[in-house]
Parts: sequence; C-alpha cells; structure tokens
Amino acid sequence: MKREHPLSPFYIEFILNLLFFAIACCILVYVFAYADALNQKSQNQQCAAIEIQTIIETAKANSALPQDTYYYTQDWQICSKDSAVFVITVQTQFKNTITHFSFAAENLQTHESIWTMTAAMKAGFYS
Repeated sequence: MKREHPLSPFYIEFILNLLFFAIACCILVYVFAYADALNQKSQNQQCAAIEIQTIIETAKANSALPQDTYYYTQDWQICSKDSAVFVITVQTQFKNTITHFSFAAENLQTHESIWTMTAAMKAGFYS
C-alpha cells in the first residue's frame, strides 16, 4: 500500500491560493484607504471653494469688505477659533480703482493648504 505524502498537491495549491488572496486583500485595503483619503481631500477642497465664493458674494451683497479670518468645524460650519478645524484667511490689497482679495483655506490640524482663490472688484462696491 502506497502512502500519500503529507503535503499533497491539493494542500500545496490550497496554501498558494490563500497566499494569493491574502496579498490581493492587502492591496485592496490599501487602494480603498487611499481612495477614501482622496475623497476626503476632494470634499474639503469643494467645501472651501464654496465657502470662499459665499464670502465673496456676501461681501458684494452687503457692500462691505470681508473679515480677515473665518473659522470652520470639521463639517464646514462656522464656529469660534477654539473649536475650529479649518480657517479661511482673507488678504485685501487696494490698487488704483481695483480691490484685490486673496483667499486661502487651511487645515489647522495638519497645516495643509486646501484651496486658494483670488478675486478682484472695482473699488466703491463697499462703503
């Protein structure tokens, strides 16, 4: 009677399949984590752009210069400086009859720049 070797071809193939699927799972977890990070970054950029546009339109509607800083929570709700996660800073320059605004959105936790935007308006739109 012939005895089969303890590591028969079935078990070797089974172990190789498990190894292949383990490596594939590791790669997929990394890809999904990276995609989630890109999604969060994209959402922050979109929210920053919308908030900056809101600041510009509010300043135009109220005929007033915008504030120097605006603070926001994680979900982009206006808040105080103490509980802020994001900040939008506004720099104003006056040149001849044009007022130039530079907006910069930044993550306060990572000090990463999220979005920058510039706007120019004819002087006299504000009082």
